Amino acid sequence: IIVSEENGIISLAKEGRLQLNVSDEEIRSALATSLLSA
Repeated sequence: IIVSEENGIISLAKEGRLQLNVSDEEIRSALATSLLSA
């Protein structure tokens, strides 16, 4: 899984097939927490 953040948008890409753009601060925070605890 590739995780990158650019211009306040988190992009998640797995095998180049899945891309998720999240701009909502609360959702981004939840994602970051989940990734860090995974």
